[in-house]
Amino acid sequence: MNIPFPYEDIYAFRPLYPGTYQFRFKYGYSREGIEELSRWIEPPVLQRIVENLWTGGVLTPLVDIQLV
Repeated sequence: MNIPFPYEDIYAFRPLYPGTYQFRFKYGYSREGIEELSRWIEPPVLQRIVENLWTGGVLTPLVDIQLV
C-alpha cells in the first residue's frame, strides 16, 4: 500500500498481512521557507499573508483498518 503526498516522499507499508492495523496522520506546518516566497510575492503582500498564517500541528485519532 502506497500513500503519495504532494511534495513529500511516498510512504510505503509492506508487507501487509490480514489483521487489524491502526493508522494516524499527523500534519505539521512551520514558517520555515517563507523567505523563498519573497521571490514570487511582493514583500507587503507576503507580510499580510504571514501575519494571518496558521502554524502548528494536527493529529488525527487512531483509525482501525481491517485487512482480510
